[in-house]
Amino acid sequence: MVETLIEQLAKVADGEVEKKLELLRRYLQRITVRKVCLSDFQPSKRTLEKSDVPLIVQEFEHFLSEQFSADSDDELPVIEVE
Repeated sequence: MVETLIEQLAKVADGEVEKKLELLRRYLQRITVRKVCLSDFQPSKRTLEKSDVPLIVQEFEHFLSEQFSADSDDELPVIEVE
């Protein structure tokens, strides 16, 4: 496998090597799926006006981003929204 990897990377242009290595790194990570319930999202406001939408979107983005925390460097967390 190492020989094939070296052979394939030797054929790739210098600018593409980083992309190929990043792709390989990504595929070698352990994928963990975490279930996230929309009901767990607690916005700061329950009654909204149009001007409140950007705030709630920002809060929701933060809520989702927190779910992607990894326990180790070789883990690739994926979330499933329920």
